[in-house]
Amino acid sequence: MKSDLHGPLAVTRSLGRLGIPVYIAGAHRRTPSSWSRFCRGNARTKAIVRDPRELLASYEIMQDSDQPNVMFQEFIPGGEDANWMFNGYFNAESDCLFGLTGKKLRQYRPYAGITSLGVCLPNPAVAETTISLMKTIGYRGALDIGFRFDARDGQYKVFDINPRIGCTFRLFVSDTGMDVARALYLDLTGQKIAAGNAIHGRKWIVEDLDLASSFRYWRDGKLSAKEWARSFAGIQEGAFFALDDPGPIVSQAWNDLREIFPRSREKQTAKTGSLQSSLTR
Repeated sequence: MKSDLHGPLAVTRSLGRLGIPVYIAGAHRRTPSSWSRFCRGNARTKAIVRDPRELLASYEIMQDSDQPNVMFQEFIPGGEDANWMFNGYFNAESDCLFGLTGKKLRQYRPYAGITSLGVCLPNPAVAETTISLMKTIGYRGALDIGFRFDARDGQYKVFDINPRIGCTFRLFVSDTGMDVARALYLDLTGQKIAAGNAIHGRKWIVEDLDLASSFRYWRDGKLSAKEWARSFAGIQEGAFFALDDPGPIVSQAWNDLREIFPRSREKQTAKTGSLQSSLTR
């Protein structure tokens, strides 16, 4: 449900149809003005909310009065292992020339975010459902689609469709080195696509985001130190780290530090100002 009829009343009415908890996501155009407003403070793009007050608070953070575009979805219970993905490329006839499946192991933000650690694994049900759906609607191009397994009825349910190259596309690399971006380029330039076979167990990580999400999972009792250490087995590629090119990981670490310390200074300044104000009263 999109918030075309937006406001607290419409948000409250959605609870009657979806129930609690509910999944809420804000979609915003990345224009300089709207995106800066959206990212200010601790704004989130996705959240799982568990009571009406939290729902209204999340809606106020995510909604854009200029371009209202907040979506509410039924929450499907289950752990992180219920989140599956398909990345593929479909040609002009909507035939899948390349496609692999995998699942999220950890997310950032935890429980409702992008993949911070993922693994490439076979899932015929997800692959067949996606290929059939794209053929039926006549889709052409790169695709990043998410499913969640609903143990209540044993079905995989679509919850996120991105008609583009997804941010996790380098998780899905075959034994020929093929990925979605290469498949798209080769098809559009009239070259042959050597799709190859999936590398089952291949893992891909976003280093800084996964460190932050791991801490949250550990704090919530969802991840032990031993499980955390074991989860790194099978990682074949990182979003930033590469031995032959250290520039990206150094740059990202610097950016992360710049994000962390200004916030700490702002919090300390706010506390100091509050204390001074109370002392002068």
